[in-house]
Amino acid sequence: MALHAFAASVIDGDDFRFVLREFLDDVNQAAAVRPADLAEMIEVEPQGLGHQGQHAFLGALAEHIAMRRELVRPSWAAAADRFLTAWWFPVDNSAYDAVAIRESPPARPPG
Repeated sequence: MALHAFAASVIDGDDFRFVLREFLDDVNQAAAVRPADLAEMIEVEPQGLGHQGQHAFLGALAEHIAMRRELVRPSWAAAADRFLTAWWFPVDNSAYDAVAIRESPPARPPG
C-alpha cells in the first residue's frame, strides 16, 4: 500500500489507526523483500485528511521512513502545512500523552 492509498482509505471512512497498522506492515514487508519499493510507497503526496494532526502525521511518517531507510525525503513532506504548533498523538485519549512523550524515542538517522 502506498501512502497516498493510505490517505484515500481514511478519506473513504476507514479508521486511521487501523490503516496505519496495515501501512506499517506493508512497509516492513517491502523493506524485507524489495527495499526499492519503499521510495515508491512515499513519493506521491497523500490527499489532505481534513484533520491537521493526521495531515502532519503523514508527512512525518514519510520523512521518518525516508530517514530510516536512507531514501530521499519526498519534498511534499516538508510543506509548511505538514507541521503542527502543538503535539498530537493518534490516540483518542489525552491521558496517554505523557506516556507517549516519555516512551517515544527521538528520531535518529540509522547507524
